[in-house]
Amino acid sequence: MPTGVYSRGEPIARFWSKVDRSGGPDACWHWTGWHDIGGYGVVWWQGRDQKAHRIAFLLSGGVLTDEKPLVLHSCRGKCCNPAHLAAGTHADNNGRDKARDGTKRVGESHYRAKLTDDDVRAILADVAVGQTQKSIARRLVMSEAQISRIVRRESWKHLQE
Repeated sequence: MPTGVYSRGEPIARFWSKVDRSGGPDACWHWTGWHDIGGYGVVWWQGRDQKAHRIAFLLSGGVLTDEKPLVLHSCRGKCCNPAHLAAGTHADNNGRDKARDGTKRVGESHYRAKLTDDDVRAILADVAVGQTQKSIARRLVMSEAQISRIVRRESWKHLQE
């Protein structure tokens, strides 16, 4: 079981005090502390920042192994309810589970997207009428490499032509 590093107070009690369990044992338990850019809770634990759901899983007796190093959610939220968490693999996280439960984020729904689906359609239309990738990249203040990945359908491939 991990031990925490806090300047004051009992680390386990301080951790759980930042988890909203008001919805009961079956509800998602949301982290009320700091969140990263992806919306996941982050806690200072064992001398470094760690995902809050990972610590909740470990504190509740969960075990991670080399074969299953990740903590996955069965819910669609970013919660800390141990009943919603399980050990898994990168393949589980990036493939089957996300596709099955509809949480895989592509295109403009991805939290790091800077373009919209309509922007990408416009890029493809501009290339189709003869504009160069270089001129499009300059106009949009993007790299030519990214424009090329869009045109070659290596990125934004979920859009129909």
